[in-house]
Amino acid sequence: MLWRRRRAPDEVLEQAGTVAELTRAAARYFREPSEPAAVSARSRARAALDEARTAQAALKGRSDWLAISRSLGELADQTGRAVAQAKLYGVERQQRLARVTLELRETAVALGQALRHAGRTSRCEEHLVEAKRLASSVDEALVRAREASLDDPREVAGLKDREVIRRLGEAAEAAHAAADRLAEVLAVR
Repeated sequence: MLWRRRRAPDEVLEQAGTVAELTRAAARYFREPSEPAAVSARSRARAALDEARTAQAALKGRSDWLAISRSLGELADQTGRAVAQAKLYGVERQQRLARVTLELRETAVALGQALRHAGRTSRCEEHLVEAKRLASSVDEALVRAREASLDDPREVAGLKDREVIRRLGEAAEAAHAAADRLAEVLAVR
């Protein structure tokens, strides 16, 4: 594939960094659920959504980068909502979700690296492929988590688990969309 040498706008780079910080805080919450970890994740989610609004306002008329920004914003929104719902519902057995959010964090970091290297073909492509691979890994882990929640004899607990899992699945889908859109922006037709 031939690539254009285009630098990512600073607004999108900043947004990607904020999303990576949010996914790191979410992974920390699911690894060790506590009120401070939940507050940290919520404040990072608000910061990521504010960053998304700022980036989208600055990118008006640049539909290519605007689509990437919207996908990053959706990733942030769904990750923040997953943490909020897990805290609200008192979701137990969170180790499974901790692994998922760690992979989601790695996906966000790989997307950020791809954006930073948008002007350097091979490096960008390498990070894009890694982001797609990691997002697919998140999808697979979420399928296993969903199956485990269906086997839970406590129906209400299973429903709560599945709602959090659904949010994380939508975050992974947003990561896929951001990586796909970045590849489209940089590809020479």
